[in-house]
Amino acid sequence: MSWWLWALLGVAVVVVARLTWRIVNKRGLWDTRTMGLDFGRDEHGGVVFLDTANNWADSTAGYDRDIAREVDSRGPNQLPFNRPPGTAPGEGDWGSWWLDRIRYLREHHVQNSEKHIAYIIQARRLAGLPELEATDDTGSG
Repeated sequence: MSWWLWALLGVAVVVVARLTWRIVNKRGLWDTRTMGLDFGRDEHGGVVFLDTANNWADSTAGYDRDIAREVDSRGPNQLPFNRPPGTAPGEGDWGSWWLDRIRYLREHHVQNSEKHIAYIIQARRLAGLPELEATDDTGSG
């Protein structure tokens, strides 16, 4: 083989190696982000939803979206898609859905879950929604 074929082959190998390295480092095995969210490990090796600025922005946007849907569901124009997520039309109660959400935040691996719970309660109050009635298993209201 002539020298220019060897040079071309060397350049191709370098380009492929650089592209592979960039893919692995940005979206590959060592990435701690999943679906745009930051996850880590707790002291027992379990998966933890980290308390980062990115996760906080995504969480509050989701809470605000659900609160707006609850406001709409309590208004004069009750549409079937304003029900709590995961419930069938005509079923589902926003109060019990939020209490389940709060229980989930407390029981599962979410860093600083009380910060999330305080935000939900305060945002619902600001939207003029009724207070959540605490039950023995939620411990919050």
